[in-house]
Amino acid sequence: MAPKLLLLLLSALSLSANALAQVTCEKIGILGEFKTATGRTVSPFGLDIRTGVQVALDKLKRDGRKICFTTVEIDINNSIANIPGLIAQSIRKDGINIFLGLGISDQAIMATEVLVKHNALLITPTASSDELVGPEFRQIMLFPRNSLIVEALAKETMRRGLKKVAIISESNSTYSKNMALQFRTQLQNLGGTVTTTLAARKAAFSVNQICSLKADSPQAIFMPIFELDAARVISLLDKCAIHPLIIGADSWGTDSKVIQAATKAISFEAILPQIYPLKEKPPQDLEFRTAMDKNRINDLSAFSYDGILFLAKLMETCSKASLLQTPKLCVDKALPFESLTGPVPTATHLSLDRRVQVRNF
Repeated sequence: MAPKLLLLLLSALSLSANALAQVTCEKIGILGEFKTATGRTVSPFGLDIRTGVQVALDKLKRDGRKICFTTVEIDINNSIANIPGLIAQSIRKDGINIFLGLGISDQAIMATEVLVKHNALLITPTASSDELVGPEFRQIMLFPRNSLIVEALAKETMRRGLKKVAIISESNSTYSKNMALQFRTQLQNLGGTVTTTLAARKAAFSVNQICSLKADSPQAIFMPIFELDAARVISLLDKCAIHPLIIGADSWGTDSKVIQAATKAISFEAILPQIYPLKEKPPQDLEFRTAMDKNRINDLSAFSYDGILFLAKLMETCSKASLLQTPKLCVDKALPFESLTGPVPTATHLSLDRRVQVRNF
């Protein structure tokens, strides 16, 4: 072979190798609160989302995956009303049509119309409302749905022989109302009875309202309310000398340290759904925990990490155009997914069917 022809061939092979080695980067929007906390929570959720995302991005690079993501943080500034406009602006100005974040069900629900209108996708790490499940939605849910959570809690309540249950919820929270309704249905289907239902905006109950529960003598009280409100209601129950089993929800937080600190002088028994286990150390998430170093580990950071890795698998399975056009088909192709809590084999529409356990508080 002539030297000139050989050089041309080697040059072509080199260009081909370089093309194969190139990593495709996709811009995604990270939606959350980065400065102020939402509602009665204690820290901005966006900070945990950011940490989980960064650890996952580092892993993709470390593993040499032929895909990467660049991220743009979009601060919703502690306002659900801001969400549609911010998503529309990011689509229009920045060309972003895949988002990760909005870990509260009310937030994720607010994004529905704008996602559908622009054929965009949202991966939400911890939104759990069943109102987000259906062929018309474009939110990929990584957290177990409310129906799966309350089913596990209702079964455990009945297993303990506690058939008379009261419910305390927040009237202004879609999440809380949804959980209360589904728990009632699940408990009644299993043969239990809801004795009383109390609902108030931001769980701002008076002592008299809480003390009124005493007349019905509930054996347990289901409280799908947020951590600071849950601590206050537990204190009011103690003042009223009402001491049944307390049934918490995922809204209590991964480790519930806020409730523990606020109620340390009160003796009570409670059970909680366990979504991301902090005390156990399954082998699949040792790398994640090590990489997190001194950062806070909770379900939000863990499932934001899962969200990036699942998106990578989705885009390795489908083209971006296919993912945006037929997300359900691509989600099914990408399953099973090896998540931080073990393999997730199936999905209901775009909601991953993650397993739920129940633990003592």
